[in-house]
Amino acid sequence: MLSLDLVHRRVRAATFALAGALTYALVASPRPVCAAPLSAAARVPIDAAFAALAKGDGAAFARAFAPRATILDEISPFVFAGDDAAGVWFARLARVNADNAITGERAIPAAPRAGSVEGDAAYAVVPVRIAYRQRGRTIVENGAWTFGLRNARGAWKIVSAAFSPATS
Repeated sequence: MLSLDLVHRRVRAATFALAGALTYALVASPRPVCAAPLSAAARVPIDAAFAALAKGDGAAFARAFAPRATILDEISPFVFAGDDAAGVWFARLARVNADNAITGERAIPAAPRAGSVEGDAAYAVVPVRIAYRQRGRTIVENGAWTFGLRNARGAWKIVSAAFSPATS
């Protein structure tokens, strides 16, 4: 059986490899970038997801996501995909928090540091500060959520979300 540390290192390595491949694809692409800045409409499900997290409302959180979305996060099993991925992730987060005596968790998003819209697709990188209490100590973690979104029938939904902790 793999140690938890080894699993975390493998997931982190895979995340960096994927980020590198995506960066290379964007930089090396011969196509000109034609995307527009992130629109307020495309930002709606992102804001709704953070508001639902703040309220502890798993159903509202799941409504911000498209069916069969994918979430990549540092909590096991690390990749949440399929028909209620957002609901499963939310429930898993609650379980991890309870198992680790984590209370009062707050995710405080900043303005997107990157984002664009092209047609019915959008992309956003949202810096976030996560603060919580664990066994009487206040913990603050910085990172970013990267979102992929689609507009279907006039409603933007999150189709992918990946959390990356700050590495500095």
